Amino acid sequence: MRTVDKVLTWLERWGTDRFIHILAMLVTAWPVAFALSFPLGRTEAGLAGAGVAAIIAVGKEVYDKRTTGLFDRVDLAFDLIGIILFLIIFAL
Repeated sequence: MRTVDKVLTWLERWGTDRFIHILAMLVTAWPVAFALSFPLGRTEAGLAGAGVAAIIAVGKEVYDKRTTGLFDRVDLAFDLIGIILFLIIFAL
């Protein structure tokens, strides 16, 4: 089995929901950071975007806990991966 096939098989086991959590954090943090990069410095704007995304991620899990009784730590972990990915990309 080729390396690419092994990586794709590994990623498929994550499921679509995990990728949606990563993408949601990128889509949440990026506009906040972009909008704040003019009045603030680049570093502060990036941290603000990450902070807003983190608040939304935790808030979503708290909402899920109150409505469905499920607080999914794995979802929160993938949200964190999305936030870290945002910070890496934004720092470039």
